Amino acid sequence: MASDEPEVVSLDTKDEVVVKKSASVYQIVRLVLVITTFATGVASIIFTQMLALVFFCYLPEQKRTVLDFTKNNFVILISFITGWVTPTKMIVSIDNKTLSSNSIIQKKGKISLNLDHGAIIIANHQIYSDWLFLWFMAYLNNVGSNIYIIMKKSLAGIPLLGFGMKNYDFIFLSRKWEVDKPYMIKHFKNLCLVAKHWLLIFPEGTNLSPNTKPKSDNYIKKLGMDLKLDYVMLPRVKGLYLACKYMTPKTNTIYDFTIGFSDHTPDEYAQDIFTLGQIYLFGNGPKEARLHIKKIEISEIQEADMAIFEKWLVNLWSEKDKLMGRYYNEGGFVEDLNDQVEMVLKLNSKLDIFKVYVIPLFVAFALAGISKLISY
Repeated sequence: MASDEPEVVSLDTKDEVVVKKSASVYQIVRLVLVITTFATGVASIIFTQMLALVFFCYLPEQKRTVLDFTKNNFVILISFITGWVTPTKMIVSIDNKTLSSNSIIQKKGKISLNLDHGAIIIANHQIYSDWLFLWFMAYLNNVGSNIYIIMKKSLAGIPLLGFGMKNYDFIFLSRKWEVDKPYMIKHFKNLCLVAKHWLLIFPEGTNLSPNTKPKSDNYIKKLGMDLKLDYVMLPRVKGLYLACKYMTPKTNTIYDFTIGFSDHTPDEYAQDIFTLGQIYLFGNGPKEARLHIKKIEISEIQEADMAIFEKWLVNLWSEKDKLMGRYYNEGGFVEDLNDQVEMVLKLNSKLDIFKVYVIPLFVAFALAGISKLISY
């Protein structure tokens, strides 16, 4: 029996940084530029959202269009900063039994994905920035503005960022099932009305860490399960079950991502090495991230029966654990190199970053023009 608490994505900013060396002048200057870029980018996004909320308050479709525009701008902003500070080589592979070779398209040096625009996304959870790599995948699939993330409610209280995430229609859970269940059902039904959507769920509910892994292992023993997971944790079932149950009128697709990071051993925890401070202060992010994609059709799971669904999810995570074992032992997820593509975490166009600032700049120029006309 899998753990049945609602799953959430960990976007904690509480980040214990072990500084092993003093920051160089270059690193300090870079950090200042990163903070400036991030702060101005977030301010620009919030400003654009405020305009939408004020001027399109009685025009819901237009308001949603602008808010979704700012959602795509956020992944552009964070991808630009991450690619600048610590460019990570990404190796994306596919399960050739469930996905065709044209699922990943290379054209004129650019990478794009050819995946369904309506899907539930699940993955193992290793570091705080896992969600960035998956949102970047959505960006490459032209659904960067249509991603919806399940996360814990406390994150909604982060100044500015919490306000922005609420406008993105992210799903915030209190971890109280009687409260979360109707709340999630409402959101899942609403997503069925959206033309494009990627719903991101981390079934493990939290990062793999020295604190969470033993708890997961002890829970497996407590349940008397004949199961040993070395590289992942026992998945939680209820939230994903509800998503599959209530979103099937709109989508029949789950994309299961398995994520592995370089520069650490199987006995080490990636979250302790690739902290937010190490990534954005020292530029010590993972040199390589591997993402393996498998497509699952919800209709094949018999999702109407929760007991069957639960057994299926545990088996899927057991397979994922073996896949992670292969990654650590052999350095990759697939044998056939034709089933994988290499890329760097960077924007397809450097000009994309200007989309983040286009609305405030337009307003500033418009006001300057009006002011000049009035002065005459």
